[in-house]
Amino acid sequence: SCVILVPKFADFMRFKFTPTEVIDFFRRMTKETVDYRKENNIVRNDYLQLLMQLKEKAAAANESKDRNIPWFKKFTYEDIAAQALTFFTDGYETSSSALSVLLHNLACHPTEQQRLRDEVDSALREHGKLTFEVVQGMSYLDMVLNELLRMHPIVPYMSRLCTKPFQLPRADGTPMTVEVGTPVITPILAIHNDPQYYPEPKKFDPERFNEENTAQRPKYVHYPFGEGPRICLGMRFAQIQIKTAVATILSEFEIKRCEKTPEALTPVPTTFLFAPVQDIWVKFERRSDKI
Repeated sequence: SCVILVPKFADFMRFKFTPTEVIDFFRRMTKETVDYRKENNIVRNDYLQLLMQLKEKAAAANESKDRNIPWFKKFTYEDIAAQALTFFTDGYETSSSALSVLLHNLACHPTEQQRLRDEVDSALREHGKLTFEVVQGMSYLDMVLNELLRMHPIVPYMSRLCTKPFQLPRADGTPMTVEVGTPVITPILAIHNDPQYYPEPKKFDPERFNEENTAQRPKYVHYPFGEGPRICLGMRFAQIQIKTAVATILSEFEIKRCEKTPEALTPVPTTFLFAPVQDIWVKFERRSDKI
């Protein structure tokens, strides 16, 4: 957390958020991939290509000395590697954590699991296989994932830097000005578990996210991936990974509790990403009525 909230202090103290060998791997992989694409004139419609284009624009702006462009300084291989690492972390680490917690919740809530399995089976009977469009069309699966991320947001708080003066209302009605450069921390976990918006917040209830209930709540009381121009880059990537994994597992197995399955999951208070104190144990039982 120190690396994110007070980066200059973290840099001075030489704190590291990522092991050196991982950083070196991404540096090497990024440079080799970019160089290979340039040498072989390969253009792809992907995230890395956008970073390469940004690097070229930044280099051109730097040569023109046009200081009106916000990214006039050189955008280096180091910057590309950092963005690639961020995308990988956003899209993979969070997905694996969320999937583990979701399987635990399904094991502890067999009624909701059966309803979700019925939706998966119905989709498979109609379409024959799981495709991107089929998975995205599963409304109850979307509700289950949203409820899981409400109860256990993988990133429990959001850290941002104020770029424009903002009048923040206080409880007594008087405004407070948030000055430019002020670090702002939004407590996502607290908002997601506020009974003002979510009655019985400890209860696993995917119906909170049906169209009717969602429309009755303020927009920004559920944002596990952030919102606005700084929203998580790996959001859609993470969502489709989790949904596809859950749908595939439920098409083959029933998820059940075992003697080691914890009743509830308590977050470790000292970690940046959500991690439960308890080990997650569930039992996979192969279905006899597989579609």
